[in-house]
Amino acid sequence: GYIIGEVSKLWRVDSDNILLADMRIANKVYLFDGQGNMRYALDDYGQGPGQFNALWDVQFNPHRRTVETWDLTQHKLMAFGLESGQLEEEFVIRQ
Repeated sequence: GYIIGEVSKLWRVDSDNILLADMRIANKVYLFDGQGNMRYALDDYGQGPGQFNALWDVQFNPHRRTVETWDLTQHKLMAFGLESGQLEEEFVIRQ
């Protein structure tokens, strides 16, 4: 099962994909199919590649078909493939 604490953002990507972000309580991003079955969750906590500590923002990029996350504590922008949920790009922004 999965626990969703608060829906922060929600996208109906197309008839086959619903993207939901819970940035306050669960600190996860979920992808559901058109029937509401969870396909995956982005929930890998830590400081390594593709890992995050505190989701500050999440966006869906329709042109690249990526889920883009911003980890405030690590100053890290990550892009995950919509279909796979796999890390495609990662940038650390230093002050």
